[in-house]
Amino acid sequence: MERANIFIVEDCPALWELADNRARLYNEVNFERRHAYICYKRFEWHPKRLYEKYAPLVGSATAQQIINKNNEAWKSFPALKRLEAEGRLPKHVTRVSMPRYWKKNGKRKLKIIVRNDCYKIDDKYIHLPMGLKLVKTVKFTEGGEEREFEATERISLLPRILTFSFKCDCRRVWTGVVNADEGKVTAKSEG
Repeated sequence: MERANIFIVEDCPALWELADNRARLYNEVNFERRHAYICYKRFEWHPKRLYEKYAPLVGSATAQQIINKNNEAWKSFPALKRLEAEGRLPKHVTRVSMPRYWKKNGKRKLKIIVRNDCYKIDDKYIHLPMGLKLVKTVKFTEGGEEREFEATERISLLPRILTFSFKCDCRRVWTGVVNADEGKVTAKSEG
């Protein structure tokens, strides 16, 4: 059985730049593919030029993962178009369109997705590629009890603004989500 571990990470200015570069890579790959699709041209599944441009900024494994994520979106698009033409679309899908950009309200949508072999989580820190060491401030799980966990899948970090109701304090933090295999989770004992 799978479960998601959710925790909060303190703000780190380098994290915002890293997330912005990742969104730029995804959007540029998507732009090239949309343009090729509209002009009836073939496109590269592994765009070497964009990989070489962004690998020094986001890390080579991360650049591959972002390109692969875009590949997933573009590979499902023709399949959905075929289903639409045959009239066999799932009920929850009302309209098929090309994969969208990582944007929200005209700004890039920031998210960080890291492959499971490219990060390490210990008691206090999350060690990410590119030498980033993030401090975990709060860790909680589905049931609310604190646990130790081993990550078995990729980690997703999403920016959040936390507002505390008991005082006027707003902090920019990141929410981390890690899918974990229930069999590998051990409860943390408080002595």
